[in-house]
Amino acid sequence: MKVRFLEVWRQSNVVKGVLILEGLLLLVLLANCFRARCDRAYGCGDLYMDSDVVQVAVSEDGTEYYLADLDDNITETTILHTDYFSLWPGAYPAIIDYTSQVNYEEESNYQNGNGYFYLTTVDDSIYTRFDTLFLRNGTTSLEQTIRVTSPWKLSGLQMSVSYYGLGELAVSSLEVREIPAFRYLLFFTAILLFVIFDLVAYVLLLDRNFHYEKEVGILTLVCLAAILPFIADYAYAGHDIDFHLQRILFLAEELRNGNYFPAILSQALNGYGYAVPLHYGQIFLYIPAFLYNCGVSLRVAYNIYICLLSIATCLVMYYCALKIFKKTSTALLASALYTLSAVRLSNIFTRAALGEFTAQTFYPLIFLGFYNIYTAPKNEKITIRKYWPIIVGLTGVVVSHLLSIVMCTMLILAFVLILIKKTLEPQRFFALLKAAALTIAVSLAQLIPMATSMGTDENVFYTVNYIQDYGAYLIQIFNSVVNNYQASMDDSGYALREMSYSIGFSLTLGLILFVVWRIRLKKAEAQEKDKSGFATLCWCAALVTIFLSTKAFSTITLIFCRRVFILC
Repeated sequence: MKVRFLEVWRQSNVVKGVLILEGLLLLVLLANCFRARCDRAYGCGDLYMDSDVVQVAVSEDGTEYYLADLDDNITETTILHTDYFSLWPGAYPAIIDYTSQVNYEEESNYQNGNGYFYLTTVDDSIYTRFDTLFLRNGTTSLEQTIRVTSPWKLSGLQMSVSYYGLGELAVSSLEVREIPAFRYLLFFTAILLFVIFDLVAYVLLLDRNFHYEKEVGILTLVCLAAILPFIADYAYAGHDIDFHLQRILFLAEELRNGNYFPAILSQALNGYGYAVPLHYGQIFLYIPAFLYNCGVSLRVAYNIYICLLSIATCLVMYYCALKIFKKTSTALLASALYTLSAVRLSNIFTRAALGEFTAQTFYPLIFLGFYNIYTAPKNEKITIRKYWPIIVGLTGVVVSHLLSIVMCTMLILAFVLILIKKTLEPQRFFALLKAAALTIAVSLAQLIPMATSMGTDENVFYTVNYIQDYGAYLIQIFNSVVNNYQASMDDSGYALREMSYSIGFSLTLGLILFVVWRIRLKKAEAQEKDKSGFATLCWCAALVTIFLSTKAFSTITLIFCRRVFILC
């Protein structure tokens, strides 16, 4: 590799130019890591007063602060602002200490408090992003991170406070503090991206002895297709996006406070706390939470998490399909269909079902593990090398999404009962037992707290709806794209909020390929026909599973349950 690299360096000026450019960018980022901190603090006497309604007041302990207080309502007005200041590229939490008391006797939007805190730039720069912070009641300090993305020092920044005139607003201080970890995060991220880009470019374009250009190229394209929509400082507003972003935010807060394995997110529910981790595993959320604490915006941290999962899903599916089918073309097709399937994209874009699309990364491993066990020769000893995918896959699902592990368990039970003769063969039976025991052992940190909490008689949540009232419509089964049917209504006027949850193109193409394969199998040799039983069984199980998710099955189940209830 070293000799070939030197040969390419001597022969290609393009390679020289790219590597020199990457080196210069890394030097700039490295120099940025060693500069002095860039902090700003504004107390009483450091801010400019813009209105007569604000004045300097003194608290009982002698601390001065700015106070805006009127008996009569006024129109919204700016009362305070800082001088212009400059910031180097980086991440800077902007913090305001205040108290707000809205006059509720007046008609007002009390949820937005009595004012707001915002950032402006002289040239309306595109290199900063800062959302308005409403100064709500019941909170004395708020912060939001300013992210400067310019390649140079950005000047002309100014922080201001506006007042609604609906009561009392007191401001003690404004502060900007840099997060030094963000500089190092940028530097090491740049190194990682450059290494990945250089390796992919080298094996695809320059290394003549590399014979897997097709595989690397197609996998790269599939990964790019999956992650390109998320390379932005925006997040798709799916159904559950608020809940999962709050999970990341509250976990990041726990990590900052030194609580590295929280069972209760203490900042949730307005500070009362919520034991989400007991039933909603969060081991993978440490990635976006860590990024957020390093200064990455919550939206970008969430998008990076989706990108990493999409790449992992693509590679995991390719690995599992290659182990099963022994053909790279089939593995590439399976990887593309699974990664870009409508049901997965619906979970990401429209539903923002973080638990579900995290669990989907591990499903192929579970399938591979059972394939290894049930296709092993009858007298062959089945070691952990055969069933480790079951342990990793099921553990990944356990710490990702509780409902998914329930469904996996039901399908596994059905599978082993259908193949009961093979299941009871000693080497397969004991391999399954060992896989189950090791999975439970590895997952105890999630399972024990969950089981303990379920033993209490607390009624945390109640709903009048039943699972039998729901199910997939026929249009969802064969819908080839991820459309958003949130505005669709049924006969009763109920909005079909989940109509975007589709199975689509991958199912249709898979059905066609299966039919073609069965037709070709008739002309195959007897030895190949003997190997077709497992694949046929798996496909039939997939069709049964799809039927179990339909509205028709849920309706039949509901009618049956009501009849049984009446008879009893």
